[in-house]
Amino acid sequence: MIYDPLAPNWSIEEQMLNEDTYYLSLKAKSFRTGGDGEAMQVLKRRALQLQRERGYAGYRILDYSEGIESSTPLTHRVSEGTIQLVRVGMLPKR
Repeated sequence: MIYDPLAPNWSIEEQMLNEDTYYLSLKAKSFRTGGDGEAMQVLKRRALQLQRERGYAGYRILDYSEGIESSTPLTHRVSEGTIQLVRVGMLPKR
């Protein structure tokens, strides 16, 4: 479980898949005000934080999806993504 003080409307679970790849699962809290369009921003902020903490040059979003999870009595916005941290020699040339 990850806590992001800039994303109070979301609960974030993170799983390390290997040394440079992470899966993030986000779920909007049941009672919130706003925040419906924040999921990608939250994912990118966490990717950047991991990049900096581990000394990588960048990151790639390998997979990303958003949706609605139906449950009784409430529905929740959900989002999930897989990110890969990238070393200097692996960055695409611009």
